[in-house]
Amino acid sequence: MGWKKYEQHVDLGSLFLGDDYHVYETKEEDGVLTLCVKSTVQKCKCPTCGTESSEVCAIYPRTVQDCPIHGNTTYLEIKTHEFVCGNPECPAKTFSEQLPFARAGAHRTEALDAMIMGVAIYISFHGASMVLSLLGVKVSHDVIRRLYNSLEFEDNPDVEEIGVDDVANRKGRSYLTAIYDMETHQMIALLDGRDGKTFKEWLKGHKKVRIVARDRASAYAAAIREALPECVQVADRFHLLQNIIDRLKDVFKDNVPSKIFIRDGEILDKEPARKTAAPAPDDAVLDAIAFDNEPPLDADGDPIEYDNSLLYRNSKQAKRTAEDRKKKHDLILEVQEYSADNAATPEEVSDKFGIKASKAKKYMDMPQDKVQGILAPRRSRHSIIDDYINIIYKMLMEGHSESTVYHYVLRQGFSGSARTLYEYICNITKNNFPLRSPLASYQFWQNRYPDDVTVIRRSDLLTHVLTLNPNATQDKAIKDNLDAIKKKYPIVEFAEQSFKDFHSILMGDSTEALDEFLVEHAGDELSGFCKGISMDIDAVKNAVSTDVSSGFVEGSNNKFKLIKRIGYGRLNLSGLWKRCAVAFSCKLKNFSLRKLLRSAVHT
Repeated sequence: MGWKKYEQHVDLGSLFLGDDYHVYETKEEDGVLTLCVKSTVQKCKCPTCGTESSEVCAIYPRTVQDCPIHGNTTYLEIKTHEFVCGNPECPAKTFSEQLPFARAGAHRTEALDAMIMGVAIYISFHGASMVLSLLGVKVSHDVIRRLYNSLEFEDNPDVEEIGVDDVANRKGRSYLTAIYDMETHQMIALLDGRDGKTFKEWLKGHKKVRIVARDRASAYAAAIREALPECVQVADRFHLLQNIIDRLKDVFKDNVPSKIFIRDGEILDKEPARKTAAPAPDDAVLDAIAFDNEPPLDADGDPIEYDNSLLYRNSKQAKRTAEDRKKKHDLILEVQEYSADNAATPEEVSDKFGIKASKAKKYMDMPQDKVQGILAPRRSRHSIIDDYINIIYKMLMEGHSESTVYHYVLRQGFSGSARTLYEYICNITKNNFPLRSPLASYQFWQNRYPDDVTVIRRSDLLTHVLTLNPNATQDKAIKDNLDAIKKKYPIVEFAEQSFKDFHSILMGDSTEALDEFLVEHAGDELSGFCKGISMDIDAVKNAVSTDVSSGFVEGSNNKFKLIKRIGYGRLNLSGLWKRCAVAFSCKLKNFSLRKLLRSAVHT
């Protein structure tokens, strides 16, 4: 029994464009694919009056760009019909056939527009244009911007639960109000300003809002009370914790020194004297040394050329600099050889090597000693170290230790940065005396506290006492000396306990505990914080008694910042809002870019 070969021809037109459109020819040239499409539509409705007509008065070609096929820029050349409207009262005497895959007058198919918008969601319009060109789509950034500007989004007046926060359009200069749906976490509005005025007007058009999660901003609280008095306001627990932490920072600053010094478990009343990591040589040793800053000489009395740069020769930056010097050196030699062989003018050299004519003339006239000097590492600017640089080299050449060199230069009157002096000594040693023993691991320019003294910073101490995560890494020095610190500074115990109490209240569900906390701390260091809580007591109690959180607002704000930065500050409020609306809607279950484009207003 033999096999019978069957061949099946698939009509690309009917497969992708519809049953009424057939591809009868294909053309390909220089990466551009053209599909010739014929329409078989027999009748069509007038877009003006809706009257159906089958009277064709003309056939005209129409070209639209479609999604690329195998990376080729793809165009559809379509033979479409023009019909005569049978309604004598219709102002449109004739009308063009409406394509199901492209809008009237459009230069691109709906599928391609959806692809363009999809690529541009999370990158800039310029970036999207370049990426799409690599994929075979010819579209400018202005076209992409117009696509986004044409979008229209329906407002939902029935939204009931929202989150609101201010976001920076330009940090320190202009701010916006972002409103999010608590259920879907979608941005549903982006309003100008953060003074509450625009938010208040928005609330008046959304009377069904019954819960608002917000931060501690008084402007938003006032706007909600005025527009929707019955609405439940919920303060953000994160910001409440941040408020008490900020207050405790001020308390610490007023009562605890910036550094706490501990020796043998006892808190020192005064800061101990610092000492250098390596002691200076005896005065007699330094007195017996005499070096000047004259250039070093070899055995024949000729000056010694050495690397006196601050960069270590084998560092990445030094290697890049050396490569750049080599490229410049080789270019100058090529310029001089070309100009000598061809008697070229600076203009001809400029055209040949792609450099300015003034630079070409400079290279042509440069003496050979300067050309060779380009390869030598050098410091182009005068530095305070120049008065001591030869002293450093000559002392190292004669075998003096780095510590001796350091202290001798200081005795000679060096008044610059001690760290800079140390780095020069290290790098001159590495670059010119590679056989010397490695430098000591300590940095002898540093002044240090005695080894038997433990130093604890105030900021580290505050972080330790305000950390409630049992799995967090703890500072052993603080942990071992915490009891002594609390005895010396009782405010530390107060801060730790009050923060734990407030945290447990927020994480619990007892509003009575909150009232007790406010009464307990009404007259101590937290009185200002408690007063602020009392002014917003209803929203704070709602944060304690309900499971509503504005954490989704903070997460959505981070997404907004990403979208804003993608626009490089070139988007106005309307454009920024539309980009945000598309980006936030991507994860909705029934979201479709093609449906969104069909509802757009195209000009």
